[in-house]
Amino acid sequence: MREMPYHILKDVVGHNYKLIKKQGYERYKRIDDAKPTFVFKMEIPDSSQSNGTTTITKHINIGDYSPSELKAIALRAGINIDRAKRLDENWESKVAIQIFRQAPNIDLE
Repeated sequence: MREMPYHILKDVVGHNYKLIKKQGYERYKRIDDAKPTFVFKMEIPDSSQSNGTTTITKHINIGDYSPSELKAIALRAGINIDRAKRLDENWESKVAIQIFRQAPNIDLE
């Protein structure tokens, strides 16, 4: 799977989680305000499909990860969760992007 381009990753952080298509990628949106869950969709070229693309979807629920797992993921992404919480920064979406980029489990539509 191709990695989301940096300009897309940079562009989505801090926005209102609208689903906006840009250059074949769809930005994430928040599913439920009660849980930090995100959906990532990305179209990739696939010559075996009639429309020439396959859509990859990944649902990421931050609540599925233990605090120690989240800190380890955040550390790899250069995010200090404790500092972000103190400053009321949007750390959840940044960690979700990092989890998406690891992408071990994806659903093909």
